[in-house]
Amino acid sequence: MRAKYIAVFILFALTIQAPAGEDLPLILPMKERAVVMNRWLEHRLETLLPELMRREGIEMWILIAGDENVDPVLATMLPAEWI
Repeated sequence: MRAKYIAVFILFALTIQAPAGEDLPLILPMKERAVVMNRWLEHRLETLLPELMRREGIEMWILIAGDENVDPVLATMLPAEWI
């Protein structure tokens, strides 16, 4: 039964193609992607987060992360180059 689903998935995947004459979207190099991600982060930290914290009555937000136990939220609060 599982092989049947895999075969259907493969057939479906093989039929998906980009429309003729259309270019696929450009994927930015890592350094340029980091610049865009950092702009989003800056916007979120300077505008969205303070407003949400005021609205919900939160005065302080502490992120705690150890070397081997990183909170998933931490990755969304640090610059793209932190790894």
